[in-house]
Amino acid sequence: MARAHMIVVPAKLGCSRGIMYDQIGVPREGCASFSDDGYPTSDSSNFGLAANRKQRDVPRAFLRSATHELTHTLNQIHQEQETAADNSIMTTTPSLADVLGGPATGEPGVFPDQIKLAHNTNVRHHLNHMPDPVIRPGGWPFASWFPTGAPQAADRHDFEPSELTLAVTATTDRVALGQPLDLTWTMTNTSGVSLRAPNDVGIEALFASITVTDAEGRERPVRPFVILCEHAKLSELEPGKSVTASAKVFWSTAGFAFERPGRYRVDVAVSWSAQGVMVGVQSGIDVFVDYPSSASDNHSANLVLHPEVGKWVALGGDAYHLGEACRRLQALSQTAAPAGALAVAGDGAPAPRVLDGFADLLPDRAKLARLRPELTADTGGRAARGPARAAAPGRKRAAKAKKRTGRKG
Repeated sequence: MARAHMIVVPAKLGCSRGIMYDQIGVPREGCASFSDDGYPTSDSSNFGLAANRKQRDVPRAFLRSATHELTHTLNQIHQEQETAADNSIMTTTPSLADVLGGPATGEPGVFPDQIKLAHNTNVRHHLNHMPDPVIRPGGWPFASWFPTGAPQAADRHDFEPSELTLAVTATTDRVALGQPLDLTWTMTNTSGVSLRAPNDVGIEALFASITVTDAEGRERPVRPFVILCEHAKLSELEPGKSVTASAKVFWSTAGFAFERPGRYRVDVAVSWSAQGVMVGVQSGIDVFVDYPSSASDNHSANLVLHPEVGKWVALGGDAYHLGEACRRLQALSQTAAPAGALAVAGDGAPAPRVLDGFADLLPDRAKLARLRPELTADTGGRAARGPARAAAPGRKRAAKAKKRTGRKG
């Protein structure tokens, strides 16, 4: 018997009504809905009587939103990606409100009273006829059945550069083995007219995907650690306007993005559906992963190329429940040299470059001493001496994901 967890939390997430968490060991394990989030007019001007109210105070819309997240655990995607926004459960909440309100109404009572608590024919067909491992929680990874990335069919339209562009940049085109790559992408309307496009191009919102290809042509997806999409929708992108997102390319449930030294291609694709036809834009950059040049480099790579460290990075740090990650990152911090000096790693080499990618991700010493005293027992309960740094704020998974997108509603 398959089970999926559904948690209803009497709290406010601050940037969405719910999430699906599915990426630790068991795909599509469960979801959560937050009763104190709601229906801000920054998401849609068509929320009617529900505008700026909490979910707990709008039962019909609350039930629909929670069911939307639960259906994600059955491996179903947004209808804006697959067909078109409509009045059904797998359309995102803001888009559904816009469908009900339309361009000229948005009258009180339309949303939430006319919400249909049902899946459309397309989703019902998937639930009835897709193979059991695709649907069943714990089976295939989320959306792995849906074509993303480079176009594979003739019925896909990629925008011309004179219409819509995607610029992909990184802080560097060379990283050390084990060093996360800070990647940013910006989608810009270069046409002279308004275009209907996603309002959030972060990978958590599902319109964007990242694929890493090694020198031998093997592709590896970089999957989002959580599905955070209840705010996402297709909206008007005015001429000259842009939408930006970023991610640390390091680890996902598909494995480490850069497992060995060599040349890689990192591609970003942003895709959605325009009346059933897949449209989008894509671009990428070349990255070289350097070969370790010292014992210190090898030691550092061995420390961080571990799944728990991968989860720490995917969560943005501050994940002190990951004991092995804390231990390894504490050890990494101790490989750093004092400012302007060389590390004493046994070979006179400079401090390992891997540290450059973890500068804002190393555990805070005070928190480590308080939450993981067993790791600092040899220093009398104090964290081992490491590089001085400000306490990293560490992303809360959801709130920081929104900051990365640069979305303003």
